[in-house]
Amino acid sequence: MKIKKYKLVREPQLIEFEKQLNKHLKEGWQLYGNLTLDTENYLYQSMILME
Repeated sequence: MKIKKYKLVREPQLIEFEKQLNKHLKEGWQLYGNLTLDTENYLYQSMILME
């Protein structure tokens, strides 16, 4: 299998971040790498969609 698409989810609020992740997971996206928090308190999660 090959990576078809790559996406970076970025949100400052945990509730919205969780909504975005759940939406993409239901669409078949997979988590890719670790959750990251930057100095401005934005949450980041890489996601991939496989062929």
